[in-house]
Amino acid sequence: MTAGVIIILLCFVVLVVVITRISANNGTKSSKKGKTTGTKEINLSEMLEKLDTLDEEARHLTAVRLRTMARENQPDLRPLLDGLHDDFDEIRENAAWALGKIKSPEAVRALIISLNDPNPRVRETIAQALGEIKNPEAVIPLSKALKDTNPRVRETIAWALGELKDSRAIEALIDALKHDARGKMQWALVEIGQPAVEPLLAALKDTNEAIVKKAEATLDLIRHPHSLNAQITALRDGGPERRINAVVALRELKDPSVVEALINALRDKEPEVRRCAVEALGALKDERAADALIDCLTDKTLQMPTIIALGELKDPRATDALAAVLRGPDDNVRENTAAALAKIGSPAVPSLCSALLDDNERVRENAAWALGEIKDPEAVDSLLRALRDTNLLVRVKAVEALGEIRDPHAVEYLVNCLQDRNLLVRVQTAKVLGIIRDVRAAGSLAHAMKDENPFVREQAAESLGCMKDPQSIEPLIEALTDENAQVRERVLNALRNITGTQNPTTHGEWLSWWEENKRAFRVEHENRNR
Repeated sequence: MTAGVIIILLCFVVLVVVITRISANNGTKSSKKGKTTGTKEINLSEMLEKLDTLDEEARHLTAVRLRTMARENQPDLRPLLDGLHDDFDEIRENAAWALGKIKSPEAVRALIISLNDPNPRVRETIAQALGEIKNPEAVIPLSKALKDTNPRVRETIAWALGELKDSRAIEALIDALKHDARGKMQWALVEIGQPAVEPLLAALKDTNEAIVKKAEATLDLIRHPHSLNAQITALRDGGPERRINAVVALRELKDPSVVEALINALRDKEPEVRRCAVEALGALKDERAADALIDCLTDKTLQMPTIIALGELKDPRATDALAAVLRGPDDNVRENTAAALAKIGSPAVPSLCSALLDDNERVRENAAWALGEIKDPEAVDSLLRALRDTNLLVRVKAVEALGEIRDPHAVEYLVNCLQDRNLLVRVQTAKVLGIIRDVRAAGSLAHAMKDENPFVREQAAESLGCMKDPQSIEPLIEALTDENAQVRERVLNALRNITGTQNPTTHGEWLSWWEENKRAFRVEHENRNR
């Protein structure tokens, strides 16, 4: 072995030794570091004891560690309970938060003692924790704490008491209503429910106006029968604003027993009370209110809501009174009256047919519309006469109404309207004939395919497609030469609907197709009509 080889081997051995020692040193350091970290994580109590000696970052990390204990399966409560008494605010807050999530009954007494914490944020978190744990032992201390000077703390305490749903908190919650800007006390009382009704009724006599208003609103939210009696009493004896609120509350209760009280409210000296009572009776839809509401039609300030309410009642007794209002001067009133009569239905047909002869064209128009909504065949003859009305819109509404009724007797009269001087009437008639689908109108619709206006031609083509009468195929093929592209498109769709074929697209293609298939279509049509 040469000297050069020996030197190389010695260098290699030295290098291996150096690397081994470095690795050993690093392993020792890592081991020591891991041991230190583990000590910090495990010995949390020791860290709390030395918290005053730690820097700000270390205190913050300790506080965070307390919060994460809520996720442990069987956490040690001692560091958390000790943390409730620490000088560091974040430690106390996070300890309380974790105890609430853990929901251990063992933490309740310590949390109760901490309800007087100097920091409002900590008190808020403690109240939240007690609400999450839901231990009845916390009810009285929380109720006393409702006098806290901080509004957020009071609101969180109210939430906790609502979660506990314990009647022992009612008195304190009612007293706190005077400072209940965001309705948190109300919510808690509603959560407690029925046991709160009697104390709230007593609170209606409180000298503090804020408590009275909040108590009224809370009773409304509870929706208990006792609150119904309180609202009826308030409607009789309360001030204007209280009476209005009572009517609104009674409307929401939707109890038949309130109808008489609301009928009496129609004579209230306050206009807004009367208006609310009318609306409430309409919402209740009780026929006992019909006569009283009919009397209200003469009150101009109540006329509109009364018309709407009578429509909701659908009582035939209101027909004559509404028919008289239908002839009034106000367009808006007439439209709503027509809508109310339409809801009443068939009993209103004679009055509406009579209104078709009224001198006012708007009255006639609204009457025709209402008859279309009712769809009673008894109105057909009157509507046929209205097809000759001098007013365009009356004729249009009469056509539409006949389309709604779909009486075959109307077809022979409607086809004449395809010659009406007004475009809108002709278009609407073509549409309605397609809705009725009586093939007796097919020839007239085919003739309408030559109307001077493309809108009429379009609608006539569409209606012929709806009828699916083979006799319409040839006039439709001829119409494929129409100068208007939209008309040609409607014609093409109609041909496809009638024949069931999608292939021909041009006039020439359809002529060829028809030459090959018309015999079969005509035979089928003849067989169908036998």
